[in-house]
Amino acid sequence: MKLNVSATRMELLRLRKRLDLARRGCKLLKDKLDELVGKFLTLAKNEEALRDEVEEGWFKLLHFYLLARGQVPLNDILEAFTNREDILEIEKQEQSLFNLRLPFLHIKNNDSSLNLTQYGISNTTGDIDSCLKTLEVLTPKMLNLASIEKAILLIGEEIKKTRRKVNALEYKMIPDIEETISYISFRLSEIEREDFIRLMKVKERIENG
Repeated sequence: MKLNVSATRMELLRLRKRLDLARRGCKLLKDKLDELVGKFLTLAKNEEALRDEVEEGWFKLLHFYLLARGQVPLNDILEAFTNREDILEIEKQEQSLFNLRLPFLHIKNNDSSLNLTQYGISNTTGDIDSCLKTLEVLTPKMLNLASIEKAILLIGEEIKKTRRKVNALEYKMIPDIEETISYISFRLSEIEREDFIRLMKVKERIENG
């Protein structure tokens, strides 16, 4: 759709600058979109593999828990899980991706181990040990999975916003400016022809006295 502007040389110059800026902006947004989509696909692939590991770990955890539950009173199991001196600390770090701040969670532990099996309960079975060891391996993976899923959500929203901007530039703003430039160029050419014809007629009258 042609813009509602005056058909002047100054306006034509302004629109050409605006068109150049819009084209460069559109290219930058497309590059950003390509990188966002690539990152999104990489994270989605990692998320799928990690989710399979987490689900497998939960089934394994449930298996050991049910075995322990059949041999140990529930109160003793709960005490093994909760009667602990160490405190699990979770730390958040952020990664930058364009204007996004992607949060990633990990366990803050100087010993690099959760040591969940150090619970000091005598009347338990090896199944509780296995249960807690499984949870020890599973916890960092769950944090990583949560971080990746959050990053996927944030990147997905940014992809939508960027794609809308690209479409607005590529299919609306740039075509409108191009159409307006063509119209103004045509009008200026017409005006030049009319002026030339008018000058020729004036010259002819002067020469004919």
